[in-house]
Amino acid sequence: MVHHLSPTGVAALLLLALVVDYLDIGKGLGDRIAFCLGIVAIREGFDGSQIDSWTVGWLVAIIDALKKAAGDAYIAGATSLLVVGVLLSMLLLYCIGCMLPKRIGKKLGKFAEVELPKTGLYKINWKLWVLAAIFGLMSDLPQGWLGGALRWTLNQLGSIVSFLPSFLFGVN
Repeated sequence: MVHHLSPTGVAALLLLALVVDYLDIGKGLGDRIAFCLGIVAIREGFDGSQIDSWTVGWLVAIIDALKKAAGDAYIAGATSLLVVGVLLSMLLLYCIGCMLPKRIGKKLGKFAEVELPKTGLYKINWKLWVLAAIFGLMSDLPQGWLGGALRWTLNQLGSIVSFLPSFLFGVN
């Protein structure tokens, strides 16, 4: 993975994302901005780290236990890591629905009406941060078109927001 930010820049971007979420800028806009900044900061700062390995290992262990409970069923032959990737792809679809503007709901139906719970001023949206952490840490697991689109989007997003810590705070 190519890093767009220094470790100090990652810390500054993560703090900026938390402040944007805390201050609740705009009607749903703050959540979208905080998510974009947060997912880049988490991916830059923690992807490939011990916490990433532990999280993936924990999920694989749960799936392995479920497969073992299935015994000799055909589904028990599934590759656990790929199953985690499929689950993340499904969660990605939910996340896309949450991030879409509500005004296109007439064209996409209920999918565009899915949203994260509102938290109000001076509160952190923990569901948003759980999603940002999941995709920041495990964006390399989903395969196929969705996985490729996710990684491409995160790379482009990293390129776009990487100037913010230097521009706003003077850190590279």
